[in-house]
Amino acid sequence: MRVVDSEIVSPTYTVDVARQMVRLVDSGRFGLYHAAGQGQCAWQRFAQEIFRLAGIATKLSVAGPGEFPAKTPRPTVSVLDNEALRRAGLDVVRPWEQSLAAYLAEIGVTRSW
Repeated sequence: MRVVDSEIVSPTYTVDVARQMVRLVDSGRFGLYHAAGQGQCAWQRFAQEIFRLAGIATKLSVAGPGEFPAKTPRPTVSVLDNEALRRAGLDVVRPWEQSLAAYLAEIGVTRSW
C-alpha cells in the first residue's frame, strides 16, 4: 500500500468534536475555537497506526506528493491547535492515537493476536 508521508494532519474523531462542541456550548463562551485531535502525523503514520491496532501486517511504502492528484490543492501541513480551548480550560479532545483506538474498538476492529 502506498501512502503519502509529505502531508501532515491532525486526525480528528467526530465523536470527540461533538463532545467538544457540547462542552463549549455548555460553557457559555463565545469566540473562535479549533477542535482537532491532539498531535499531528503524516498520512503514512496514520495508516501504520490503523494497521497496527487492527493487527494487520501490511507493507506500507511512501507515495510521492504528486502521485495521487486531488481536484483541489491541499496544504502540506494542515495541523490545527486547540490553544484557545486549552486556555479556557475546555479542551476535551483526545490525542489522535487514543481517538483512533476508540473508533476501531467501537466498530469492532480488534487485534488478531
